[in-house]
Amino acid sequence: MNKLTSKTRKAFLAAGLLSGAALSSLVVAAPANAACPTGQLLSTLTAGVTISCGDKDYTFAANPFTGFAPTDTFSIAQTFSSHTLSVLSGGGWTPGTYTLNYSITTTGANFLKAYNSAITTPDLTANATYTMTGSGLPSSSVANGPSMTAPESLYMPLLNSDAFTTTLQVNSGFITQITSAVRQGQPDTVPGPLPLLGAGAAFGFSRRIRNRIKASA
Repeated sequence: MNKLTSKTRKAFLAAGLLSGAALSSLVVAAPANAACPTGQLLSTLTAGVTISCGDKDYTFAANPFTGFAPTDTFSIAQTFSSHTLSVLSGGGWTPGTYTLNYSITTTGANFLKAYNSAITTPDLTANATYTMTGSGLPSSSVANGPSMTAPESLYMPLLNSDAFTTTLQVNSGFITQITSAVRQGQPDTVPGPLPLLGAGAAFGFSRRIRNRIKASA
C-alpha cells in the first residue's frame, strides 16, 4: 500500500505542476525597473523625445503640447498593472483647449490592455471634458466637482503600441490636474492542453491504481 500511496502522490503532483505551468502564463509579468521621470513640460518634452518608464517607452510628438504653460509639471508612474501620465498646473487651467500627444510602446512582456482618463480640481463649479483617444474607443470624463474618472476603453486584441491624442476642454472654472492611465497585461491566450493533460494524467494514474487495488484484494 505504501508504494501505491507514493505513486498516487506523484500522479497528483505531476498534474498540479502541469496545470500550474499553464496558469502561470496568464499572470501579468512584473514590469521592468526603468526609472519613471518627472519634470517641466518645456524643459523635458522636446521634439521627438522618448522617455522610458518600466517596460514602456513614451514618445512625444515634435510639438507635444499646446495650451499648457511651459512650467506645468508632468509625471509618469507605474504600478504592477498600469502606467499613469499626469500633468499638474500650479494655478489651474482656465477656459480654453489644451492638448498633449504621445505614443506608448511596450518593450517587455506586458501589452496595452485598456486606457482611461481623469480630471481633478478643487473647483466645485468647474465644467470640463478630458478626452484620451487611442485605437480603442475615445475615453472621456466631465468634471463638475473635485474629480471624475472615465470608463476604460478596451483593446481587442491587445496592442504592443498605440498613439494617443489627449484634449482638455475647460468650459468654466478651472482644472488643476489631468491623468491618462494605460492598464497593461499579457495576451489572454487560451491555456491550451496543459491543464487538461495534467488532469488526464492524474485520472489515468488513479484509474490504474484502483485497478491494482482491486486485483490485489
